Amino acid sequence: MKYIDKYSVAAFFMWLASFVVYVNYYDILIPGIQDGSYRVAVGQFFAVPSFILSAGQVLIGGFLIFACVYLFTHKSHKTKSLFTAAFMVMLFSLTYVVFPMYGPFYFIVFATSIAPPGVLLFEIAWISVLLAASTALMHRLQKVPLRYAFFTAAVTGIFIVVAAS
Repeated sequence: MKYIDKYSVAAFFMWLASFVVYVNYYDILIPGIQDGSYRVAVGQFFAVPSFILSAGQVLIGGFLIFACVYLFTHKSHKTKSLFTAAFMVMLFSLTYVVFPMYGPFYFIVFATSIAPPGVLLFEIAWISVLLAASTALMHRLQKVPLRYAFFTAAVTGIFIVVAAS
């Protein structure tokens, strides 16, 4: 079992945490169906899109990180890249716990004046923490120079957000 190391085990548990958050807090809003909520319409089968979303974010994010690390350092480690992606997805998913009705898209609600004060500042701070932690992780684990690690974290973070929207 060449690819089962401490990074792949940790990545699995972070993915599992993200999956559990998505099953319990994520929703797909579709006008015209029951309460506009796909979660309500399909019930327990909502685990399927939650699985696809969380696994897709981790796997494609891991690929992006792996490719960028290889491009910038000519060395890469598959499970470290997967670990970093799972870490980013887990941190991102926690915004659904903090804001269960809207998740990380509270800025849309903020723009319509429904959001409580301070939400946008929290969103900016949380994304900053996510980017800083992911950048530091890539820099320390895979020896990527800071500017390239930040670029990679930002591109991967954008993918993660877009996939959830």
